[in-house]
Amino acid sequence: MKSIIEQRDLFRRKTNVSCETMQRLDKYYEFLQKEQKKTNLIGSGTLDKIWTRHFLDSAFSMSIIQDVYSKRRSNMKTMSLLDVGSGAGFPGIVLAILFMQENMRIKVFLAESNQKKAFFLKELVSFLKLNANVIPKRAELLVDKKFNFIVSRAVAPLDTLFNIVFPISSYRSLLIFYKGKNWVDEYKIIKKKWKLKSLVVKKNKYDEDSEGVVLIIEGLNFLRNMR
Repeated sequence: MKSIIEQRDLFRRKTNVSCETMQRLDKYYEFLQKEQKKTNLIGSGTLDKIWTRHFLDSAFSMSIIQDVYSKRRSNMKTMSLLDVGSGAGFPGIVLAILFMQENMRIKVFLAESNQKKAFFLKELVSFLKLNANVIPKRAELLVDKKFNFIVSRAVAPLDTLFNIVFPISSYRSLLIFYKGKNWVDEYKIIKKKWKLKSLVVKKNKYDEDSEGVVLIIEGLNFLRNMR
């Protein structure tokens, strides 16, 4: 297994981010290490793989968001991104850090119903001075808002995720879901109930050993309930 220094160097090479961004991620890592001793935020076996297992994996969706942002930003002052079940902040916190580097006008919302994790996220957002809000409740309760981007990493099966995000997304919302190798089985189930305008499946090019993929979805709707 690569050392933390080797993992950090790999992250820098793959993402080509600035020194300032790396310093902010270093602070994130140190803060997480300290808080992990008090609250079980991530699997204990992944703390020593933080740069590759969590940071690098989270950063993979940045280019996907950038592409859509560049096409639509002239139509709105600020866009919104919701991280469903943010946990320790993956991928939402990592994306918020990257948005700062690129001066992207995207407000990040972190939905986390576990109160201990939500408190950790609030402390982290303040510590890193990020353009993000922590929402200490379940994402499906945010029915008064529609988000431009909705991301989720290892939270729930696709059918459950679709039920969560449908009320808080529009037909143009971009859904970005990190899924494991069994995503095809989940997709077979949702095909009977949901209709998608488009589905793009991307393998994480940053981690060649990973069997996971990122699903990029637009135009989510019920099969017989087109808006």
